[in-house]
Amino acid sequence: MRGRLLQNLLLLGLAIGLGLVVFFEPGKEPGPLPILLTELKADSLTRIRIERPQRPSIELAKKDGHWRLLLPISTPANTRRIESLLKIVTAHSHSRFPVEASKLARFSLVPPKATLILNDVSLLFGDTEALDDRRYVRVGNRIHLTTDAYYHHLIATWPSFVSLRLLPPGAELAGLVLPGFELRREGSGWQLTPEQESASADAIEALVQAWKNAQALRVTALTVGKKVDGLIRLKFSSGQPEVEFVLLQGADGLILRRPDLGIQYHLPIAAAGRLLALPARRSD
Repeated sequence: MRGRLLQNLLLLGLAIGLGLVVFFEPGKEPGPLPILLTELKADSLTRIRIERPQRPSIELAKKDGHWRLLLPISTPANTRRIESLLKIVTAHSHSRFPVEASKLARFSLVPPKATLILNDVSLLFGDTEALDDRRYVRVGNRIHLTTDAYYHHLIATWPSFVSLRLLPPGAELAGLVLPGFELRREGSGWQLTPEQESASADAIEALVQAWKNAQALRVTALTVGKKVDGLIRLKFSSGQPEVEFVLLQGADGLILRRPDLGIQYHLPIAAAGRLLALPARRSD
């Protein structure tokens, strides 16, 4: 019995050893390092420009660790979208060849379908090839084939680069004018007009926090022609200018328009309860 146990342990150790040999493949030379599309580092980038035919150019800049959209409007930028786009700096070049001016048209690189400028490095995007659906990208004097995971950012509408947050970064609310009532900060508390006996300090604070944390599902270009359901005005204590929203409510969600910026924020219908009314007092 004891001998069989030792035999089984020996066979188990042999199997583990063989498995490790197969996994680590001792003596095998490591493969070549992948060639990247650029030598840039995402955290060193401070300027982005996107150019595409017959569409407005998009320009962004990073300052104090925060990205801001500069063109076609000036407003805080959608950091997640930018981070997804900037992964292109470490994209693999699956194959590459020198630029030949006579062949650029074959790859839709004269003019390019889109141009991405990262600091001072230009990436020109052409068609995709048929075999693996990889995108032709010109960088300097070489044309690369890379996974087509970034072009959709370049042809997106410019409002998709706008931050989804409704309040400017670091803004402190000092006043909130909503359809039906108004809040105004007084000292360490809030004054509600008109007064509501059922409104508690906790309910008021919950409403203020809801506005501080509010984010849209998406941002689109401004549309007109729909019935307006009211105006919303936000006032800040940090010297920032007031923000005014035009409110539209529908069965499919809430829209807050910013006519001054030419954009509108789309929120779920549940956001109406959090942003437009004081939470009901809970009964004990």
